[in-house]
Amino acid sequence: MNSELKQKISKPYDYVHTMLWSALAAFLIFFALYAMPNIRAAQAQLEAGRILEIAAEHEALCAKLAMGAGTPVHDQCIRVIQEFRAAVEKRISDDFYDI
Repeated sequence: MNSELKQKISKPYDYVHTMLWSALAAFLIFFALYAMPNIRAAQAQLEAGRILEIAAEHEALCAKLAMGAGTPVHDQCIRVIQEFRAAVEKRISDDFYDI
């Protein structure tokens, strides 16, 4: 390739290269200022929703087994289900980390 062609290609290449680095810098600034501060709040909101969902599942299962709210064995049913869920989650976690 001759020198003139290299100059013609080099100039647009340099512009694009600079533009891409600038876009990356702008995105990182945006992420640091707007997205990152909201990550903890979003995680907390998802966790709260998950806790409510699990509690509803526990209540539904106890009600299905005729141990719904207001029965003498309701608290024991919830405790047993929580222990079972914790054991299953631990087993899944152990299997995942053993790989």
